Amino acid sequence: MKLFNQIIGAFCRMKLSGSTLIETITASVIFMIVFVMALDALTGIMTHDTRDSDYIIIENDINKLRREIVLNIEDISLGSSRYEYKWGEIRLDISDYNDTGISLVDIEAISLTGKRMSYYRFLLAK
Repeated sequence: MKLFNQIIGAFCRMKLSGSTLIETITASVIFMIVFVMALDALTGIMTHDTRDSDYIIIENDINKLRREIVLNIEDISLGSSRYEYKWGEIRLDISDYNDTGISLVDIEAISLTGKRMSYYRFLLAK
């Protein structure tokens, strides 16, 4: 117990160095600048307009069409087609890819204002 008291006493007598007010303010400003830069970078990553409330509905309709194409590939013919929705239209173009029996599928969502909302391109084996 005596050894324990000596260790605690020695620890308590140690002088801890602190930082001055200038150092603290400088560190806070540096932290704030890094935080603002990171926040700006994260908001810049967003590529679609989240203010448009139809974006989720558009993506849902595109995913339904993609599933339909994949599940019914034998019944799908080459060519272009359009699907009308209340938010705009989806343009579908299926073409042969280099005469290999693989289809190149282009899906493009166009809003009522003519703005391209989303675009998908993928290969599909029959």
